[in-house]
Amino acid sequence: MCNKTNDDYPLIFQLGSHMSKKGVLKRLNDVIWNERINTSEFEIEWQGIMDEYELNDNKWFKDMFSIRDKWIPAYFKDCHLLGLMGKTSRCKGENYFYGLMTNTKFHLIEYHDHFETTKEAQRCLQRKNNHDPRYTNPDTKTKLLIEDEVSEAFTRTVFFEIQKEIIASRLTCYSIKVEEYDGINKFNIKDNDKDVKHFGDFEVSFMKSDCTVTCSCLRFKLTGCLCRHCFYVLRMSRVEHFPRKYISRRWTKDVVSRSSNAYKMCQSPKNDANEDFKSMIRDIYYLVDYCVDRLVSDMEKLKLYREKLREMIQDVDEDTRNLQPMTNT
Repeated sequence: MCNKTNDDYPLIFQLGSHMSKKGVLKRLNDVIWNERINTSEFEIEWQGIMDEYELNDNKWFKDMFSIRDKWIPAYFKDCHLLGLMGKTSRCKGENYFYGLMTNTKFHLIEYHDHFETTKEAQRCLQRKNNHDPRYTNPDTKTKLLIEDEVSEAFTRTVFFEIQKEIIASRLTCYSIKVEEYDGINKFNIKDNDKDVKHFGDFEVSFMKSDCTVTCSCLRFKLTGCLCRHCFYVLRMSRVEHFPRKYISRRWTKDVVSRSSNAYKMCQSPKNDANEDFKSMIRDIYYLVDYCVDRLVSDMEKLKLYREKLREMIQDVDEDTRNLQPMTNT
């Protein structure tokens, strides 16, 4: 019978139920997944946890710390992750999805039926998530024009995340010092959020000429959404409109065209299915969707738009009367 040490067992066995109850796992998660922490602060916090829970001699923790630059998000702040830092939520979502339709006792036909049913449920949820932001308005918490513009541009989930940052910029942030260098204003911001702890000092640079704003927390690079410190500086700089350069298209409500599922790229000309052609088709769908979404609350204008489209269809029919229709063959 071989002898095994504690280091041979998974993390949950190494920590033991006693230390888990003390909150070591929560402490580790709070440090590892902290968007505002830098590498030096991470190492200080990590060492504090190791000292507090007497884990300095644990081989597993030593090994994980030695490769911290390979897995700790604080070491990837210069990378454009744009929301990939989502812990394990995506993985859990996929596991849940496949868990709904799999069973070791299923026959192939049963698996196929469950797969189709589950996929259709996902498609239904997708259609609802696409519909709600287009035709309903979320509740805004401030009277700022920026918040209204964010609600119009972004998906509902992303809007709520940005809304939290806008509100926090008014409640937890204040400026310690402002300096100007060559047309760039540098703000030293203090963040009093209770979850930030001593990681509350940030530097925000703002160039008024082109409305460029950057923060030392690098949240925009990490998630594709501006942070509360940037919103504070924009408000202090009397910027009323949301800077369009910080609208990441992947988070907008119009990123997926309502007609995109119906359109098959195999219908493009045989020798011309290049990226320029595909991009033009996507733009056309986007433009039509955008117009409909903007006019949906005004029936008269929507009718006029429909009439213009019908006139264009007549012109197209006249111009293409002698052309052979495209097929999928």
